Amino acid sequence: MRHFVRLIAIIAGLPFAALAQAPITTPREEFGQNFGDDYFLANYQQIATYWRKLDAESDRMQVVEIGKTSALAISVGDRLFWDATNKVVNKTATAQQCVGIAVEAAANPSATVKMLLGSNVPVAT
Repeated sequence: MRHFVRLIAIIAGLPFAALAQAPITTPREEFGQNFGDDYFLANYQQIATYWRKLDAESDRMQVVEIGKTSALAISVGDRLFWDATNKVVNKTATAQQCVGIAVEAAANPSATVKMLLGSNVPVAT
């Protein structure tokens, strides 16, 4: 009887184990340091690579491609703002909402940019 009860407990816990998310790469695992450690500062390219890795590992964040002003060159790390009138992103902060940071460069004729979306992305002052 005790084995039967133990078996029922294990079977009842299986759905929860299936819902558990796979481990996410920590900054220490990726960079050998934690963000904020003394004498450590990751560059935008390293952070963009890390964000793409997190995108692949997690269902809680997503790097997306979004339309941009086609005559605009965007660099990795540029803050991007939503132009609600033209329905594109650009680098103009005036009267626009910051929607994310570019994680890949986008050349002048390109119509899209890959970015990390986030409402808590700091806006340059």
